[in-house]
Amino acid sequence: MTIKRCGVIFLTTISVVFLFWSVVPGGWSERDPADYQSFYKPVAYNLLLGKGLVTNDGNPAVRYPPGFPSILTVLFGLAQ
Repeated sequence: MTIKRCGVIFLTTISVVFLFWSVVPGGWSERDPADYQSFYKPVAYNLLLGKGLVTNDGNPAVRYPPGFPSILTVLFGLAQ
């Protein structure tokens, strides 16, 4: 496959993605990172501090699977 053909495929793919997001109700505006701020980050910090898999109010963090908070815990620990 030539570089020119790869470039055309890449630009076509990007165009389709932008077209999709322009048609979807709400488009870009309703994408809110509230889950990260309200769940993932606090749970990751609680794991890092040794409090366990709990939210800030002490309840078990069972709303979402624990994989992403675990990854964040490792990253936050390495960042310190």
